[in-house]
Amino acid sequence: MPVKNRQHVVVEHLSRYLDRLFTRLEERVETRVVERVEATLDVLTDPALMADLRRADAQPDEDARPFEEIGRDLGRASA
Repeated sequence: MPVKNRQHVVVEHLSRYLDRLFTRLEERVETRVVERVEATLDVLTDPALMADLRRADAQPDEDARPFEEIGRDLGRASA
């Protein structure tokens, strides 16, 4: 098989592979975005869930630590 023809076959095969790969990736991303938007809308349209969210947001996060402290613990100097 001539080199040019072989290269064409390889490129064609790779092109089909990448097309299938990106199609599946696009479907997964689309599914995840739809799921997250639906979940967000569920919370925004449900008064009980919104009340829970407001209560949770109003409570301090006892486990939160300053970024600089975490950086020191990891041995990194803050910039």
